[in-house]
Amino acid sequence: LALDEVNDGRLDDRIRGRDRTVREQLVHVAFVELMYAAWTFDLRSREGIADFLAWTRTVASARMHVADLHQLAH
Repeated sequence: LALDEVNDGRLDDRIRGRDRTVREQLVHVAFVELMYAAWTFDLRSREGIADFLAWTRTVASARMHVADLHQLAH
């Protein structure tokens, strides 16, 4: 299921045979992809934890910057 295959009016439709809506399924996939990316870090080592923290801070900071820009535009 890809977002570009779904029009806005269908995002809140339930997927046949599933408990989730299309929107909920897409959000679930996004969180799973983040989890898989997180698993690529060696969380048993100090260096791995440091790399993981640096990555999460970079991602969070970039996203907050975009949100700030969006808020300023409105």
